[in-house]
Amino acid sequence: MQAKQPNLEPERNKTDDSLEEERAKTDEVLEELAPAVEHTANAVIEAVRAQADQATRVERSAADALVEGHGDLRVSVVELVEEARHRERKHTDAIVKEERRRVDVAVEQERAEFLAATERLAAERAETDAQLRTERAKTDEVVGRRDAFLAMVSHDLRNPLGVMAFKAQQIAKAMPDDAAGQKARRWAEDILDAGGQMERLIGDLLDVVALQSGKIKVTPERVEIGALLADGIATVTPARGDDTARILTEIPGIELHARLDRARALQILANLLGNALKFTPKGGAIVLRAEQRAGDVLFTVKDTGVGIAEADLPHVFDQFWQVRKKDGRGLGLGLYICKSLVEAHGGEMGVVSKLGSGTTFWFTMPVA
Repeated sequence: MQAKQPNLEPERNKTDDSLEEERAKTDEVLEELAPAVEHTANAVIEAVRAQADQATRVERSAADALVEGHGDLRVSVVELVEEARHRERKHTDAIVKEERRRVDVAVEQERAEFLAATERLAAERAETDAQLRTERAKTDEVVGRRDAFLAMVSHDLRNPLGVMAFKAQQIAKAMPDDAAGQKARRWAEDILDAGGQMERLIGDLLDVVALQSGKIKVTPERVEIGALLADGIATVTPARGDDTARILTEIPGIELHARLDRARALQILANLLGNALKFTPKGGAIVLRAEQRAGDVLFTVKDTGVGIAEADLPHVFDQFWQVRKKDGRGLGLGLYICKSLVEAHGGEMGVVSKLGSGTTFWFTMPVA
């Protein structure tokens, strides 16, 4: 059991009170002497301060003697401080330990939830992948059946169309030159035109099937451009009448060659020239031009027709797109096929147009 420690607070308070009293007396003395003995103020102040300091020393000496008389006081204070520190540290450690435990529990719970979520996500992904594979297989099967059907129907339609065209030609030749014969000949020509239109539609469907299945074929060869343009104009000449626009050709003075599939290039030119004739009124002009640009030959078909609205330009090469939505003369596949054929050659295709100011289609082919 520790000895009861003496209370030093009264002694210290007594010392402080004595100091305050001495300073008050000093202030009074200074206040009284200041008017009369100003020239000796410093000496008086020093004397009074010396007395106050002496009194302070005396009081402190008495307090120190009291402490020295109880030698175990300082040790006890240190022990009390150390014990308080020890208790505080132990309390703090307990708090930290409990907090760490709670954090560990929370982390473990979050980890378990994360692992469970990961497992669920993996299961959902596996299920989604399985569903996608199933849907993809079904879609591929449907598309495959559709393409096979289109190819079969298109191929089988060509045989009766060929017979119809042949018979129409024979009828036209067999008709006499009288009025009845001329009328029958016009009917036969109408049949031939309708048959030609059906043949082109069937060809477009077959080309789309081949493009979508990656089976489109191009066989590039060295082709002279002047002859190619002339043949391209010839493909649309039978369908032209006196009420159509003029077709002009512009080619460089030197002989120019490109490396391309001739039949496919004629298909592209025929489509572009046919569209230009369709939308250019009588008296208008269509310019077919070819020129060399770096490593390519640039082809342009420029007309003075109705033009294309700016909002429609991004969709010109889409499947089933048509300038005139109710135009029953095609399926809207021609430009899509043209662009695909150009890209199959390694070229590019584009359009420049303004409503009411005509249209220019352009495409490139590798120079030979």
